[in-house]
Order: sequence, then C-alpha cells, then structure tokens
Amino acid sequence: MAFRVSKGQRKGTLLTLTWIALLVLGIAAAGGVVIYKLVFGKSDVFDPSTLCPAAGSHGHVVLLVDRSDPLTFTQRKDFEVLFRDVLISSVPKGHLLSVYALADDFKATAEPLMEMCNPGDGRDARELDGNPAMLRKAFDEKYLKPLLARRDELITDMPGKASPILEMIQLAGITGFNRRAVPEARRLIVVSDFIQNTPELPMYKVGIPEYESFRSTAYGKKVLADLKDVKVELRMLLNRPDLQTEKLLKFWQEHIRASGGRVVLYEPVKG
Repeated sequence: MAFRVSKGQRKGTLLTLTWIALLVLGIAAAGGVVIYKLVFGKSDVFDPSTLCPAAGSHGHVVLLVDRSDPLTFTQRKDFEVLFRDVLISSVPKGHLLSVYALADDFKATAEPLMEMCNPGDGRDARELDGNPAMLRKAFDEKYLKPLLARRDELITDMPGKASPILEMIQLAGITGFNRRAVPEARRLIVVSDFIQNTPELPMYKVGIPEYESFRSTAYGKKVLADLKDVKVELRMLLNRPDLQTEKLLKFWQEHIRASGGRVVLYEPVKG
C-alpha cells in the first residue's frame, strides 16, 4: 500500500530539519570559538595590582638608573624620551618591568622604585577574544601614566659621594631577576656614566683597569653579578670623555659576560 505525505506533514518536516540545521550550525560556531581560543589564545586575566598575567609574567625587564650624578639639561630631556620608549617599546605585553633608582647609598634603595607589567595597549586584541578598549584604558591609566608621573624620582640635581655601579648591577640581579624568578626573556637596561667610584675601585683616580686583572682581586670576585641568560643594554651618560673610552666599554662588556649575561646594545645618552 502506498502512503501519501500530506502538505502539512511536509511543512512540519521541513521546519524540523531547519531547526536541526540551525542547531548544528550553532554548535559548530561555538566549537569554532573554543578552538580559536585554544589555538590563538584569549586575553590574559590580569592581577589588578600589578597588571601581570595571573599565570605569571612572560618575561622580565629591569631598568637600572644611576642617580649618583646629576644629568645635564640635554641629558634629562633625552632620558625622558628614553624612559617613555622603555615603557612602550622595550617591555612587551605581559612582561614585568622593575625600575631601580640607585645612588651612592645603594643599600637604601635596594628595592625597586616601581614594578608593573605591561598589560598591552589593545592593538593586538580582537572583539572575539579580548576587549581592545578596556586594554587601552588599562594601559594608559594604570601603566603608562602612573609610571611616567614618577619619572623625576629617577634623576637628581645633587652629585653623590660615590658611584657603586658594580654593586648596583649585582643588586639588580639579586632583588630583580632572582627574586622574581621569571624563567625567560630577561633584559637589563642600565643608564649610567659607568665610571665606578668606590674606595675599592676609584676610576677617577686610577683609571680603567684591565678586566682580567680586576676580576682576580678579592673585590672583583665579591661584586660579580648573577646575570645568567640576561641581555644587557648599556645607555652611557657622557660626562667624562677622557675616561669613557673603548677601554671602559670593554671593561663592562667583560664584566657582564663574566656574570653570565651578554651586552646586546651600547648607546650614549645625548648631552
């Protein structure tokens, strides 16, 4: 016996199939979003106090500013540009920035003056997996502006009694990199004239020693830093061209290398 399907039955079947198709497409779309987020990642969840990813920082940048000598007017202006550039360009999204302002009494300023992660400015975020407007607001109001507001704390108008730069770098390794224990992408940026002036090594009086000879002394062994796998930038304040020669640069390159790091950039601060 042949069965005939009525027009109403056909309409009901078509409607049912349509709903099934829409359901399948919805599940596929939701699955696509899940797969996208698993493959490409979703926006980090930030710690509200540090703006660091909840899962931990992706890298660590330490900025060490030597406050043992005042800056000239031109150097101050160039430093302002340098500091802003560090905040925006040298600290990638999700990386921790620790800022030290160390002077002749380096023990009194052994802790970072500022410490914050770059949350990203939202340019790489998409509406599907992030919130560009929220990230840009966090970047401007909680990261960039507060750090720039403390820029003047990194410079001084008064000369210090000593310039313990070797000790400063050693402390940056201990209280910066080692304490935070960020395992990779570690960078140290040092802004200084790099003329060590301590009773053990008064470079203004004795000049620049050969590093191998210095390293064999008790003082040379004492101030060796722990900069394993750290990339180092030397930003030199040009105050004494008679001492700030290739020999001085070589001294610091060899010291950084002996400490486990590597100098990747040398650049004078104008003025």
